[in-house]
Amino acid sequence: LAAALDGNAIVVDFTPKGGPADLRGEFDSSVPGIVWADGNVWTKLGGGAATAATPAVRALVTDIDEAREVLGCTACDESEGIYLGDVTDAATLEPATDGVTALAIAVGVGGNATAEVMEAVEFHGVQNQVSSLAASARKRGAALTSLNVALISSMGTTDPDPAPYEGGDVLFYKLNAEAFLGASGVPATVVKPCGLGDGEGSQQQ
Repeated sequence: LAAALDGNAIVVDFTPKGGPADLRGEFDSSVPGIVWADGNVWTKLGGGAATAATPAVRALVTDIDEAREVLGCTACDESEGIYLGDVTDAATLEPATDGVTALAIAVGVGGNATAEVMEAVEFHGVQNQVSSLAASARKRGAALTSLNVALISSMGTTDPDPAPYEGGDVLFYKLNAEAFLGASGVPATVVKPCGLGDGEGSQQQ
């Protein structure tokens, strides 16, 4: 795509992609990202360059020892972007979302979880994370449209009666989370992965 830079502004010809010609955008350091004339906002996941005080990417963990083993952190605290919290407890999320502009949600329950746990993690856990992100934006005077959320959900969430091997009851709570996110006013992408097999690749609609 052809583009021209002018200070903090950029003008891009999106016609090769079926978009408008000469669309203007301006870099906004409070996002940080590009705010386009049509209202779209492009942000970088992680919210900009890392510094010793503010790592660009943060991780919310429920167990520091496991975080040290899996993530290879040393201090395993906020200085390394590691935050101890629980998505079912909204009060524990504020430090992790403070100043954050992009959120990737990949929490989930095990196959033997009760319906109560499924609801708490897969539905209310998503609500809590998105609400905490939005509260952080409002606190610093940023618009909800300056945020981005990626929700890792699942295929089959619209199946009214999925078999256990297809996901079972948990898909109902994932669908509720998708619906909540769609109505939240926060720009979002829902990723709906399927199961993996050892056979030849295929497509499913």
